[in-house]
Amino acid sequence: MFGRKKDTPASPSLGKGDKGEKAAEAAVTPLSKSEQEATRRLFVLLVSCPRLLSIFEINGGMSSDDLCKGMISISQATGTTFDMIRHYIADDFKRHATADQGSIMRGNCIASKLTKEFLKRVGRDYLATLLSSSITQILESDDSFEIDPLKLEDTYKGEENINNAIAANKVKLVEAVKQIVTTITSTEMMDKLPAEVRVLSSYFGEFANNYAPEQFYPLVGGFLMLRWINPAITNPDAYGIVAENRITPMVRRNFILMTKVVQNLSNGVEFSNKESYMMPVNEFIKANFWRMEKYLRGVVSPISAPKIIEPNVSDVDYVSVHKIFAEHSQQIMDMCDNLPAGERNETTRQNIQELLDTFGQYRHIDNFLKGKFTIDENITIKFVVETGDATYETAVDGSVSLLQPLIQKMTTKLKKHEVSKKALKSKPTVESPQVFMRSLEDLMAQQSKYRIDIDIPQFIQESVNILMIKGLDKDMLFVKPGNQVMVDNLKKEIDKGNRVSFTNVDENTIAQLIKLYLRELPESLFPEETHRPLVDLGIAIQTHEQTNSSTGSSLNLKSTEIIVDKVKEFLRMLPKSHHSLLYTLCWLLYNIRKNCAVNLMTCPQLANVFGPILHRHKTASTPPTKPPRKPTMESIQFPKADMTQIQINKVVESLIKNFESVFEESINAAEEGVKSGLPFLRYRLITKSVQSISYVHPTGNLHGLAITAMGSRIQAWDLEHGSVMRVFEDRPEDKGSVTFVRVETDSQGRCSGRLWVMKENTTYIYDVKSSEIIYSIPRGGTSLTQYKHEMWINSIDTNFIYVYDVRNCKEIGQFPVQPNSVFQMGTFGDNVWAGSFNGGISVIQASTRALLNENKNGHKRKINTFVGTDRAVLAGSDDGTITQWNKDTFALERKVEAHAGKIKQLSFFNNIVWCTTWDMTMKMYTANFELVSEVKEHTDSVTGLIFHWSQKQKKWIMWSGSYDGTLCVFSIPALEPPKNPNQIM
Repeated sequence: MFGRKKDTPASPSLGKGDKGEKAAEAAVTPLSKSEQEATRRLFVLLVSCPRLLSIFEINGGMSSDDLCKGMISISQATGTTFDMIRHYIADDFKRHATADQGSIMRGNCIASKLTKEFLKRVGRDYLATLLSSSITQILESDDSFEIDPLKLEDTYKGEENINNAIAANKVKLVEAVKQIVTTITSTEMMDKLPAEVRVLSSYFGEFANNYAPEQFYPLVGGFLMLRWINPAITNPDAYGIVAENRITPMVRRNFILMTKVVQNLSNGVEFSNKESYMMPVNEFIKANFWRMEKYLRGVVSPISAPKIIEPNVSDVDYVSVHKIFAEHSQQIMDMCDNLPAGERNETTRQNIQELLDTFGQYRHIDNFLKGKFTIDENITIKFVVETGDATYETAVDGSVSLLQPLIQKMTTKLKKHEVSKKALKSKPTVESPQVFMRSLEDLMAQQSKYRIDIDIPQFIQESVNILMIKGLDKDMLFVKPGNQVMVDNLKKEIDKGNRVSFTNVDENTIAQLIKLYLRELPESLFPEETHRPLVDLGIAIQTHEQTNSSTGSSLNLKSTEIIVDKVKEFLRMLPKSHHSLLYTLCWLLYNIRKNCAVNLMTCPQLANVFGPILHRHKTASTPPTKPPRKPTMESIQFPKADMTQIQINKVVESLIKNFESVFEESINAAEEGVKSGLPFLRYRLITKSVQSISYVHPTGNLHGLAITAMGSRIQAWDLEHGSVMRVFEDRPEDKGSVTFVRVETDSQGRCSGRLWVMKENTTYIYDVKSSEIIYSIPRGGTSLTQYKHEMWINSIDTNFIYVYDVRNCKEIGQFPVQPNSVFQMGTFGDNVWAGSFNGGISVIQASTRALLNENKNGHKRKINTFVGTDRAVLAGSDDGTITQWNKDTFALERKVEAHAGKIKQLSFFNNIVWCTTWDMTMKMYTANFELVSEVKEHTDSVTGLIFHWSQKQKKWIMWSGSYDGTLCVFSIPALEPPKNPNQIM
């Protein structure tokens, strides 16, 4: 007979669920391991194609709290939380931005519920730290903050007594709010703010700027205060900050009044007649909004999303998501078929279909019972079992609530039976989480079902990304040993299918992990069947080198092209997955080699390390060797290689040295994946902190130059080859930092061959070709600008602008300016625009020195940059805004909240406004200030950009400099060559 086990909950309720998570856990029939895995995989696929996520909004945009909890749990288990939440937030902004901005993230929309649930999980400890002290003080004081006269009538008699009470309570209310706000906005608590909250805040800031800039503070403040901090203030007992029995009705009312003030403060809105009794605190709101504004602007500054992997998903969470998939499988497939052409992916569709077939064949038992029977109705379950020679029947009677667990168990068993039956027919391979010592092609076939955006092992891609940012300056990278224990632990976790974090892993350990993976591939990246062609290719390269060596010359262009063609021909022999991994690996090694002056890893050294790893030739007499368990300094010396190995190393050396030519097709394909006109990272150069970067147009045999200022030094970089051409030596007696660099131009806008370098007390004029100082001027300051044959220098010490003739570097004029009125200058047409320390902008007629216009309302803080467009002048400031001014009338036309951080430089190129900031990002806007895209390749403030047409690559190249001590070099695909060859960018 069928019976219930002792630990099975009796008579679980149907539909309403039990109170508490433990009761809910007990009331649900868990999914099998295979069903859980299928649910996770399908969830990842839907997140990778965000339009399909609308399946979770099947009830008119509403989703149950249980479903949202399940979505957060599974997204945390699969590392897709931020991608999922970002999609829903963006979708809600787009949906309401034009017609009803007041409805953004309001009500019970799925975006609001997901955000609330996620904040609850990641922010509880922070809220306790943030609020416990203030909340405890309020509890212990036993004071009332009530300022509503209607609520004071029963306690105080007479208008005068009520007014006196309101005045006293207002002081206490304001003091309590001030303490909370001061704590919230303090640097200490800002630093402790969970990274997860910062990431979500950056999403709100980004979408508020894009879709509803006038609602920036209400939207960001609504996210942080209304949905997160204020609920904890109002209900500190629910958040575990204080015990429940300590909250009296009066104290609860105090908390409610406090949150009203905090919310209006974050919204930047004073109280009105709607809540007239709160109007006495408006003075506090006006006096403290700057504090909240600064806080909100700081919180939304973009940061890298942390890796969140929380593998423990409850049975309830699995079932809530699985149920949606099982009941709406046809809708999911219909949505796949109706995707826009650019978003369709047949492989993804096929993978989704296979997963849905696994568990979408049965209606969920809860739905069936709720639709057919009442909870107490008696039903009969009949079971029929057929064997080869007989049929057996049995039946069980009982109520729906009693038999529900039995039905669910039997349904689960039937599903397993059907799945295994189908598996026997199709005979698919059993998927394994193993990564190491596994065929690369097999691994990539499996990974492609979940990640269609990368075509190499995921941990390799993440490792390469880390080394590109943190490892290029590490000496002897890939030679020095890492932490072997950590390597072993990382390998074990990866082979379990877990996504590992490299945040606290040193670069040598990451490098050793990459080498270990390549060594343990069953078939090396250069397969065994390529051995003879590989050796022949190495011989051919050697022959070309020896021929040129005998004539005393390096490889000429024709010889290099021959070698590149031969290498390309060889690479076509590799399997696709091998070629993709080799491309990514060589890109990293190419970047390491570009910085060999810093990391000491030359091209031959890298080839010596990777030649024996990339091709392991099997011979009958020589068994394969394994690397030493614990590398020592002796084991990292480069061994003497036999002749065959030397030839193989020559091929690897050519792959690294000629990377951009050998992998030209792969690079072009990767560029095609980038939207037209947007930058694609080619390589990164390690230098010192870059304060500014300027452009020198190519002249004669001289390539275009990037001029970088680093402390007291100036360097000139060859833009075609990405190497330092010369260093501009400073005077031994003047080691002050460079404050500004200006490339002198002639009447045609071409570089005249001279460079003006400003320091605090002196300005030096260098000859670009010889890098020697030809003049020095005893004037320093913060900015230089050129008008025709005049160079203007502002002096902070004297509050004068001095004018020099660039032809002889003699002073030809000077005129006074207001103290601190000039920090930055720019010349547009016949006028010089000057930006001040306090945000004011003045326009001076260059020929007469007359003041044409002055405006102090555009910005609140220092002006750092000017740039001209076709009809306007743009200014960027420390206050994080961009202003647009009419060139002719000088009228302020537009003000844009572009960034939370200070704006360092504005550029106008390809009809795009390029904005570099102190918050590590480069943002691109249309002329109407619609966000096109943003790039974040630096780890500190981005100080400038330059653009150059590469005659070698026939592409536009962009260089960016940063305080992080790097120069990033990008190509910008799909742009036409310059119409004006003398154009300076």
